[in-house]
Amino acid sequence: MSVQKYLRKALKAPLNWALQMPIVRSKVIFELKQKHYAELDLEIPLNYGLRCPISSFEYWYSFGEVFLDAEYEAAWACMPVPTKWLDIGCHAGFFSLSVVRSRAKLHLSSDYSALLIDADSRVRLAVQKLINLNEIGNKLTFKHGALSAKTGSIEFRERGFMSSSADELGENKGPVRKVPVISEEQIMELFTPPYDLVKIDIEGSEFDFMRAYGKILKSSTHLIIEWHSWGGSEEQIREAAEIVGFRLLLEMVPARPVQHSGRSARCGVLLFKKSDGIPKILKSKQDV
Repeated sequence: MSVQKYLRKALKAPLNWALQMPIVRSKVIFELKQKHYAELDLEIPLNYGLRCPISSFEYWYSFGEVFLDAEYEAAWACMPVPTKWLDIGCHAGFFSLSVVRSRAKLHLSSDYSALLIDADSRVRLAVQKLINLNEIGNKLTFKHGALSAKTGSIEFRERGFMSSSADELGENKGPVRKVPVISEEQIMELFTPPYDLVKIDIEGSEFDFMRAYGKILKSSTHLIIEWHSWGGSEEQIREAAEIVGFRLLLEMVPARPVQHSGRSARCGVLLFKKSDGIPKILKSKQDV
């Protein structure tokens, strides 16, 4: 046995001995889950040569919604699978990966592109890992920033379990960071229109998007909105979408109860298509 192998075996012996004790094992597992989960390099094979990295324990919830519950699959029965889309509030990028998988399933062209945007600084590495792992860096691009009717920057609170949002829209848990606001001009410069689909999941800032990003809406054929009652009721969201020129196609996920800031709230997912009417400008939530 070489000296190197002997030293390696000698160093592993106390660790292996310690791991035989349940209390030590549970402590090590806890530390790995809380602080080093990304280093476990967990990947879920999806078929069609695609893989989904799970870089945080919390991402299992998003994986379940997108790939197990198939929340977005019903949309493709009402519209073509998009070729060019905006994924706003992309979280770990699973929605966009599901679109790529749906395109592969239908043997559609590999000529597609998407811009993924999220204000949570923690998802940057996770999204980039997803892109690199699937070798789609020439098709999917990530941009860190917030969507808001304000300009400059906003205070954004990074909470757990897909509840990060503009600071004023949730409970005071998690660090607050100054995040630059991405204007619609910046988005359109980064990723030129038109768009087949804009998907929005921004935890209560849906009205801000529909009010301040009218040029993007005019350049989009379909719109998926995950609405949250603390940002406006389902009825208000539907009316606001109609004002800016969209009609409801499908209630993809019916309104369901959720907890928000310790109170009962509701959320759901709606699919809209651009209507033939002349869109108006949504000035405020009071317009609806």
